[in-house]
Amino acid sequence: MNDTWNRLWTSFESASDQQRLERLEQCRVLEEILASCRRQQQQQQQQQQNVKADSQRNNGSWFWPFTARQASIIATDTATAEQACDISQQSPLSLENTSAGVRMLRFFHWRELPSDFPLHQTACLREEHALWACRAVAVGCGKPLTKLRDCFDKQGASNVLLVAEASRTNPKRAAASNTTNTCYESENANANQPCHDMQRAVGTCVASNLYDLQQRVAQRTRQQAVAAEQPQQANL
Repeated sequence: MNDTWNRLWTSFESASDQQRLERLEQCRVLEEILASCRRQQQQQQQQQQNVKADSQRNNGSWFWPFTARQASIIATDTATAEQACDISQQSPLSLENTSAGVRMLRFFHWRELPSDFPLHQTACLREEHALWACRAVAVGCGKPLTKLRDCFDKQGASNVLLVAEASRTNPKRAAASNTTNTCYESENANANQPCHDMQRAVGTCVASNLYDLQQRVAQRTRQQAVAAEQPQQANL
């Protein structure tokens, strides 16, 4: 009876793990979206730094020595760059245009933000929270994730998503494409972030469950390899 139960449990566990792996694979598109947003943010910050440097070289008059028409073009380009991290519905690679992204936006109640919500000031926080939520769902961390979502609801989207100008335009941040404003991977990083302790709880759960999943998959792979070798040895 115990052997039968063990076989059934192993089969069930294997199917559950396979489902988790498939869900994790679906999160890869959110990784790509986050990477794209960070690249655009880095470009935006670098361009702002270049404009600032030009301004200082020109003694505070950054329009000199440009003509009025050239200055107008540059000013327009700078304003456009400030929207660089807003990968909205116009971009083919965005949360709004992927099923996984839409699910996460709905989960966090961010699907219908006000039309005047300044997405270019979020420093890719929507994308990062969506990715971690996807990972949490995939590996069975729904309980801490739900607590985090409820905490975000109490804080409000503006408090959760908008990053201070001083942080977004920090020159040190402009040099790094993977800078984070979340607390999923470190207890001490960004401790002033809303619900930072709950973010950390989600990150810890994901890391722990992912490690256990990898160990189970590796163990089954070894067992299957041993089982495959036994018939061959018997025929020798």
